Amino acid sequence: MKQYQNRARRIEAQQFKGGVPDASHILKWINTNGGRAVWCGAIAPYVNADGRVKHPGLLETLRIRTRSGWEMVDVGDYVVRNDQGEFSRCASNVFDSTYETALAEVTDITPKILDLAAIKSSINL
Repeated sequence: MKQYQNRARRIEAQQFKGGVPDASHILKWINTNGGRAVWCGAIAPYVNADGRVKHPGLLETLRIRTRSGWEMVDVGDYVVRNDQGEFSRCASNVFDSTYETALAEVTDITPKILDLAAIKSSINL
């Protein structure tokens, strides 16, 4: 039996956390980078005066255009842009087990060496 492994590749991704500000930020990112996306706000359930549910309501989602059609992105899912510029949805559990932060994104925590003589002369000590 042959064995396979994922090839290392760099992607861009953002997690959809819900709400207008987050949705607006992700929509701008997608729509200005060659993609197409829309936001669908949540709709509360409609219940009659007698207590019967007439409409169950809808959850908040993003909808993104992919090669295979429109995909719904639920709150908590990631929107991924691959190395060819295509956008797709990735469930958070799959994303967390597949990807890690790229090294370029990690903050440099190396201590900086200060030139005390230069600092003293610049403040006239």
